[in-house]
Parts: sequence; structure tokens; C-alpha cells
Amino acid sequence: MYLINVKIDPQTKINDEKMNAHRQWFKSFYDQQKFLIVGPSKSIPMSGIIIAQAKDRDELDKMISQDVFYPQEASYEVNEFKANLVSSDIKPDRD
Repeated sequence: MYLINVKIDPQTKINDEKMNAHRQWFKSFYDQQKFLIVGPSKSIPMSGIIIAQAKDRDELDKMISQDVFYPQEASYEVNEFKANLVSSDIKPDRD
């Protein structure tokens, strides 16, 4: 499993077309059950968190490289971890 912290460069000019492409990127991997949890950070502007599963880091890097902001307009901090305990009660936040 991987925890990905995505941070869009504050100098990046963001428009609806780019944001829609970014959303389509993470939604496509969510639909493939590769991105298990996706959401914007509430405490860090222009950033978000992804919990992902991939067979290896190479597969994950290929997924990340498909983001519209990759590689010049965002950073992708990846932390690989072993999920020993996973709650079946995880529910999406509702604002």
C-alpha cells in the first residue's frame, strides 16, 4: 500500500480543464480499485491525499505519471506501508 501526498505548485495556473483532467485521473484509478481513498487536504492548500495499492512502485509511478500536473506542476510524496489493520467501517467524509 502507498500513501501519496500530492501538492500542486502554488505558481501553477489552474483552470477548469486542468482540474477536470486531474479529477478524471484519480477517478479512473479509483474505479480500477487502485486508489482506495482520495481527497483534498483540509489543512494544506492545493494538496490532497491518496491511499493506493499497486503491485510495485513501478506500477504506482506509471499511474502517477498520468496526472495532468505531473511532473512540473505538482509533487508526489510517496510513502510505502504495510496495512496490518484495515477497518471495514471506513466511510467517506460528508461536509
